[in-house]
Amino acid sequence: MDPIIAQAKEAHRAVTDHGILVGRHRRRRDQLIVRAYKTGAFSYGQLAKQIGCSPELIAKVIQGRR
Repeated sequence: MDPIIAQAKEAHRAVTDHGILVGRHRRRRDQLIVRAYKTGAFSYGQLAKQIGCSPELIAKVIQGRR
């Protein structure tokens, strides 16, 4: 196999693997955000500040991504 093609194939595999991991982490993060919000102890803003993301992301997670 051409070395450039082999490198491209390996890079493509790495991207695919990375995408799967990203999805898993995103689902776990979202589950934890919903769980924390349901306790009633946190507002969207408080969650965003403590997690280090935007209140808009929190809103999307809590309200369900559309």
